[in-house]
Amino acid sequence: MSSGTLTTLVNMARAKADGRVPPRLTSNIATRKEIMAIADDLIKLDTDDRQALIGYDFTRNEFLPTAAVIAKKIMSLASKQATWMASAYALREGIALSIADEHSADSMPSSKSETADATINFLVEKMQLLTSESPIISHSKHISVLSSQLFDSTKSLHKLKKSEKEVLKHASLVHDIGETISHSKHDQHGTYILSSIPLAGFTPEEATLLKGIVRWHRNKDPKASDKLVGTLDEAQLQKAQWLTAIFRVADGADSSKRQLVKSISASVKPDTIFIKLESNDDIELEIYSARRKRVLLENISGRDVVIQQVPLGQGQQVRA
Repeated sequence: MSSGTLTTLVNMARAKADGRVPPRLTSNIATRKEIMAIADDLIKLDTDDRQALIGYDFTRNEFLPTAAVIAKKIMSLASKQATWMASAYALREGIALSIADEHSADSMPSSKSETADATINFLVEKMQLLTSESPIISHSKHISVLSSQLFDSTKSLHKLKKSEKEVLKHASLVHDIGETISHSKHDQHGTYILSSIPLAGFTPEEATLLKGIVRWHRNKDPKASDKLVGTLDEAQLQKAQWLTAIFRVADGADSSKRQLVKSISASVKPDTIFIKLESNDDIELEIYSARRKRVLLENISGRDVVIQQVPLGQGQQVRA
């Protein structure tokens, strides 16, 4: 038995829960309950019935029942809240990365945060090559700044951590990555791309939130289960709602993709969130779009959202 067999077990658990086989090379996630369910199936079913399970790998037929027994033993020793993740890497990749680390110490990411940054920057570079005549990159970088500013000035409401702010910034940078395939349904295309590659530097929850923001950044509201994103528990869903709500308003504030809104800030009152778009230009389109996209923020905050323009220098200065 190898690491690939346990990875297959996780992927089968994900397939059993979602009703579809997950893409290859993704950091697929399964809960203890989901792993237990597929392990029980593999142990109790005979060979023919096992092969009918969705996502079954016939080349591992001999080893999967053994993997199921081992998985159940591991679960008996681990926390009941432990989540399983199928890594896109195995021993060969680990050896290669170890050798590269020894010979390229100065250029290798030194922390989880730097690794995540490198993953997103790589995607942005690829987007740049495929959309060289488009304002997508400058728009995405600007939204990364605006969404971070709005995150900071509403943190008394959402109470999210710095790690969630980093996910928001990263999602902002790649939210239009689906445009490299087609503008139509680019939210779905973008989520599929992110689901089909290893998201190095991201925890399973962060990867889910990243994909979720990209999936829901246009008009569909976050939900507990989405075939392209995965399954979110109640706490993760609330985080996704806040991050998506913040993103949408920031995205609306650059609807012309001309970076006319120089900064964004919010003042939180008991019944209202006052959002200021700082600009000396005509931003009628940006105001209209931001107002149109405020609904989710109103729903999750339980407050009215008022959006208005202020001249440069008169907005609350919030640094990303």
